[in-house]
Amino acid sequence: MKCVFERGRGEVLIPVDDNALAFVRAIKTGSGVTVDVKRARNIKFHRLFFSLMNLAFDMWEPPKDREYRGMAIQKNFDRFREDVLILAGHYDASYSIDGGVQLRAKSIAFANCDEDEFKAVYSSVLNVVWERIFKQANFRSKDEVENIVNNLLAYG
Repeated sequence: MKCVFERGRGEVLIPVDDNALAFVRAIKTGSGVTVDVKRARNIKFHRLFFSLMNLAFDMWEPPKDREYRGMAIQKNFDRFREDVLILAGHYDASYSIDGGVQLRAKSIAFANCDEDEFKAVYSSVLNVVWERIFKQANFRSKDEVENIVNNLLAYG
């Protein structure tokens, strides 16, 4: 099991993801555990990425009143994130059973994406959401977007 913790005040590790929280809850008070430790990438940068994605998703307006086989089509954050990562070039390509090509976003999980790769992903994602969403929303620059994202993160 992979778990992500961040250091709190003093000598305390705080669970950051669901696996870490479940792991800590399963430990009986007073019992010991053995843990193999690997330094994770910057958790604040990871949160910055998701603040950017949430802001972009909130601002994105897909076509309204569209249906597929009688069902209304809805905005979906997971699909949005996958599409943005693919547009940013962070994907794997494979064949589907009908011979077509299918693109799937690579994982940005801490265990699958190191700090340097994640910085490149963030930069590419910022370019995608700038060109496709923020520029059309009349933001002045990518720096303005990043300042807003940083402010959202600070108050979140």
